[in-house]
Amino acid sequence: ALAALAWPPEGRPRHFPIGTEKALGHVYSKIGLSLALSAARIKTPPFRVARTHAMAISAARAIGYPVLIKIDASAGGEGVYECGGDADLVARRHLFDARPVLIQKKIQGVELDLSAIYFEGELVHFSYSTIERTRGPFGPSDVRSYYPSPLVEPDVFAELAALGPALGADGFVSIGCIAAADRSGRYYIEA
Repeated sequence: ALAALAWPPEGRPRHFPIGTEKALGHVYSKIGLSLALSAARIKTPPFRVARTHAMAISAARAIGYPVLIKIDASAGGEGVYECGGDADLVARRHLFDARPVLIQKKIQGVELDLSAIYFEGELVHFSYSTIERTRGPFGPSDVRSYYPSPLVEPDVFAELAALGPALGADGFVSIGCIAAADRSGRYYIEA
């Protein structure tokens, strides 16, 4: 709600998480984030937007199981469901009644938190941690292992530097990604 307010220039909070109005499309929107990351060529899991149950089945088959169904405006792991086949989508038919959902390939690997601070899109600092335990299968982490900067792969710095301007970031950004088990890289899933 704060991001959508028409702030007068002198009243807009400094280092509000979104620096430009055009960047609002990904705030609290899993669909908007996937579209923004894809447009900026930042690696994110393959995805489709489904507006109906039939579209969801078609999307999941095209992407390849397992997939995650993500309710667009949800948080804290709520509204995220794993589907291993068509039967799982049929069982969740009710999710497609009122709104579009994100159908996203489930990437196997290690979940990372790379939360960062940006000033006008420029990366200032970030933390690197692996998620050791979460509350529920897709909920927030409650145990993490943090690593010092010298142990972080150099590519992470470049990826996070590209993420700032792609999202119009200005302030703190909670960033989540999966380091793929098949060594194909990091897939960004939250920002």
